[in-house]
Amino acid sequence: MKKLLLIAAMLLSLCLMVAAQDDEVNKESDAVRQVVQAYLDGKNPETKRRALYPEAKIFSGNSKSGKVVETSISKPSKPMPAGATTISPVQRIVAIDVAQDGAMVKVESEFPPYLTIAPRTHIQFLSLLKLNGEWKIVSILMPSSFVEKASR
Repeated sequence: MKKLLLIAAMLLSLCLMVAAQDDEVNKESDAVRQVVQAYLDGKNPETKRRALYPEAKIFSGNSKSGKVVETSISKPSKPMPAGATTISPVQRIVAIDVAQDGAMVKVESEFPPYLTIAPRTHIQFLSLLKLNGEWKIVSILMPSSFVEKASR
């Protein structure tokens, strides 16, 4: 009988430990989601800047040359020519994977059709690290290809 009680107590404590770990992972996933969403929604440059590690980089592939292109995110972007039209995609987080103080987030960007360009989807992978208790985006991997969507 004592063995049975001991086994039951051990199983109960194991279940409680697993539940506590799940709560911690969910809490960290929520914190990662908030940082990435602040970056994606970042119309305010200060909000966007706070989500990024100061030396964060974008890595993209150049399918023509077969080389990886590295760009600093903090590098000012080129001003748009007068009269140019920008197309804002609908961006959404489709996957978050958190392990201790590192995270990977998959973001899907849906571009609407524009003039002769078919609707298309682009995928990005954001890498985050928890530094000094805060999640920061340290790199963005941007494959060069788009997936065209059939018109609906």
